[in-house]
Amino acid sequence: MKRCALFTVAVAAAIPPSVRCDRRRGLHFRATPTERPPSVPGDEIVADAAIQTTRAITIVAPPAAIWPWLVQMGPSPRAGVYTYDWIERRLGIDIANSDRILPEFQHLDAGEFFALNKGGTNGLTVRRVDPEQALVLERTAGSSWAFILLPEEG
Repeated sequence: MKRCALFTVAVAAAIPPSVRCDRRRGLHFRATPTERPPSVPGDEIVADAAIQTTRAITIVAPPAAIWPWLVQMGPSPRAGVYTYDWIERRLGIDIANSDRILPEFQHLDAGEFFALNKGGTNGLTVRRVDPEQALVLERTAGSSWAFILLPEEG
């Protein structure tokens, strides 16, 4: 079976100096050098990023099997972001994570906006959708979040 590395890249522009300490190991947790290419889709959103983090996992599945889970992400009624529900509730975000593929949320277009607060002013804008390759989101707070599927051989 094909394997696919999924990695996310989060980039933020405004990071206080006290947070900018050398934390290479923590910033790229579980990401191999191959999973940290010099540029990735979405880098142009925050060109002068003060910090970039990469998280990576290897999933024994082809990109076609992983993509449906990524493209349906988002606040209710979408499928959540597959983290801990208590974190979203604590932040006041209306998210409930799904444990199944939701056919009604298998399409995204660049420009779509997901409000993360009740007033609708804080949220994520879909910036790039490359099916089975990359999903790039931009947060209103001046950061980006890229989900990249990188097929591996073997």
